[in-house]
Amino acid sequence: MKTSSISLGGTVLAALLVLAGPAPAQDAPPSPQDEGLAAPDAMTPPAAAGPQWRVFSRSATSAFLIDLASVRPEADGIAVKIARVPLASPAGDLTHAVDDFAVRCAARQSRLTASTEAYEDGELTGSFAADEPWGDIRPGSFDEAIHQIGCGEATPSGDPFASVRAFIEAGRP
Repeated sequence: MKTSSISLGGTVLAALLVLAGPAPAQDAPPSPQDEGLAAPDAMTPPAAAGPQWRVFSRSATSAFLIDLASVRPEADGIAVKIARVPLASPAGDLTHAVDDFAVRCAARQSRLTASTEAYEDGELTGSFAADEPWGDIRPGSFDEAIHQIGCGEATPSGDPFASVRAFIEAGRP
């Protein structure tokens, strides 16, 4: 990338990605807004051990975080965890969802593979398989941001959180 930051504009379709249930990866394309994505820095120190949740997108109702430590290679791409956190929940309410995505970096395709809900106490419930078909990644889409971060083309700016709970308890900054 030639630029030091990537701006992904577009309309946020937050109504399709509410916490009540996982939305198909290609049907809910909120574009990153208010969060910067920077080109990876060759001088970036090695990743710390453990989860590194960073906000990479926001809608009017939710913050979307990616766990940089969860990115792992798979047979034909990478797997990564994304959290959806409602912004208007009362203090102490740890409700959120964690979705597992698979991304084919070279083919520019993605799919939601599983989703797990956490209710007020923040404890994750049993995961259910989504097993969506592969879909092409559209420019400016939510999945494009996941692709850019997961495939090493960009890094979300802002401080990392050790857990989604830590992000919520910090006031959903």
